[in-house]
Amino acid sequence: MRFAKWLWVGLAVLTFGCESEELDACPGPDGLDPSLVQSTFLLPDEATPNNNDSIGPFCCTGVTATIESIDGHPVGYAYFFGWTGQAYNGAEGHSYAPGVQILIAGLEDVHDPHSALVESVIELDASEMDRCAERSVKAGQLRFTATILSVTMKPNNPAYFDMQSLEARLDVSVEP
Repeated sequence: MRFAKWLWVGLAVLTFGCESEELDACPGPDGLDPSLVQSTFLLPDEATPNNNDSIGPFCCTGVTATIESIDGHPVGYAYFFGWTGQAYNGAEGHSYAPGVQILIAGLEDVHDPHSALVESVIELDASEMDRCAERSVKAGQLRFTATILSVTMKPNNPAYFDMQSLEARLDVSVEP
């Protein structure tokens, strides 16, 4: 009888699987930055559409995450996304590019809203865009780390990624 019970449990696990979303999650920061209102953004979902207008230094068609201090003023921006190289339209509304650029900007001094805004870029070629791949750069006093959460490569040509499939996590922290 015990054997039959354990056999049933084993079959249930094999049939229905485990909740793997948490097990497969890409590692993130150890904690949130307490000096920022929000320090982790899921892109493109947690950013504001530019709608052919500027948000911070970035325009026009992508989405921009605004990083705000707990004092209530913007200290940085991240634009999702531009691309490198020749992009092209494919079938059924898909567009493909050989690389991605996440444009970023951070205040030189996050405590002074009038300090200079320093711009930089996080770049990845399609060949580097594996799940959980990450790149980190500093702009002003902010450290921006982008992690690829989901991306689909062009069928039969992994040198291009499907621009509609790209999802990333952006972690932001204040550095001295």
